[in-house]
Amino acid sequence: KSRGLGDVYKRQPPNDAEHGIYFGRINDYHKGVSRLLELARRTPELRYSLVGAIDQSDQVAVDALADLPVNVEFLGPFHGEELYRRVAAADFFIHPARFEAFGNTIPEALSVGCPVIVSQETYLSHTLAAREFGNVLDFSDAGGAAADLREILSQPEELRRCTARGERWVRDELSSDAVGRSFFRVYEFVIARAARTR
Repeated sequence: KSRGLGDVYKRQPPNDAEHGIYFGRINDYHKGVSRLLELARRTPELRYSLVGAIDQSDQVAVDALADLPVNVEFLGPFHGEELYRRVAAADFFIHPARFEAFGNTIPEALSVGCPVIVSQETYLSHTLAAREFGNVLDFSDAGGAAADLREILSQPEELRRCTARGERWVRDELSSDAVGRSFFRVYEFVIARAARTR
């Protein structure tokens, strides 16, 4: 039972409750782990897993993990096939970042068919919203984020359509071949421009 939460945590959600997963560095300053735990407290009917290594230099994150709600499990780090198996089995991937320069874990989750729900501070949030690949929450308003998450999860068909679009985006635009060709074009442009200025 989490401290100071009254009767809301007398029971864990059932094993078949919808399950959200976060994977990445367990940090609050950038990744917003305390935001995720507050969301979990406000959605006791859902289950959450945290996967990753704890950033021991971030005392807020360390303290937050010492008082996990009963509907949150900390699994530690996983890699490779085991990580992607767990992500693919989850009902949604959640990324509550306070700051995220790109967010590699977002397309990684989409690539295995896991719906993504991210904070508006995440760099990719604009692309996800504009191209309807995923959903964006305002984690600075925990009550509003909880209501919005429930609304998103109440529309599974739309969630599946968004995820399918996101999977295609990852496959077509973020494959190693596509990214390699993009880098090649950038280098060609830079070299040609440098040659003209000499």
